[in-house]
Amino acid sequence: MRKSTQPASEVKRAAAVLDRARAKNQRPAPPFECTSKPVTEAAVRVLHYIREEQAVECELDASKDLVRRRLDGIVARAALQGDPPTSVEVPTLSGRLRVTYKDAYYSLKIEAAPAIQAVVGNDDFNRFFELTKSIKIKSAEIAGEDRLAAVVNELTAALGEDRFCELFSVSLGVAPTTEFTVRRHRDLTTDQLDQLADLGVEQQLAWSIVKEE
Repeated sequence: MRKSTQPASEVKRAAAVLDRARAKNQRPAPPFECTSKPVTEAAVRVLHYIREEQAVECELDASKDLVRRRLDGIVARAALQGDPPTSVEVPTLSGRLRVTYKDAYYSLKIEAAPAIQAVVGNDDFNRFFELTKSIKIKSAEIAGEDRLAAVVNELTAALGEDRFCELFSVSLGVAPTTEFTVRRHRDLTTDQLDQLADLGVEQQLAWSIVKEE
């Protein structure tokens, strides 16, 4: 992991503010209930189509999961010969399906770090995973310890710590590195990879239909 170039006192001060913001839990106001007949009649149609959409999404997710599981072994064997493929195309009678393997993973909470470390060991944990900390401002994300510490200290100086904790949400996590994406099949055992999957380490895939020429 990269060593911070910010003064230790500044990073520590920013970390303390972020901890307060993360711990702050504001209870949302209860919703307003509308019993107007025209609205409820229209709402029935919305509920119907939402349920239909959810049923289709459930079938799609199950089909994607089946394709992913059947591709896993094939992709793993290819990765043993060199870098893992970044995409796979599957020709079918219904067209060509492209599955793209992103250098990105679904979010893991910081609480997962000890269990992951127990599976891969200290050295591989430091090589294959990094601890993440981020704040969200108007849907834009600021990440990286140095940049984050500078922004937090600037904002708290202008707003005060209490106001900062009211305005911003803070998330802590753990994320696989690019080296994990490239080397995992060669440097970790199948059992280790299965255990990581059980802990929620899952690579993001993109699904698309290949346009015919």
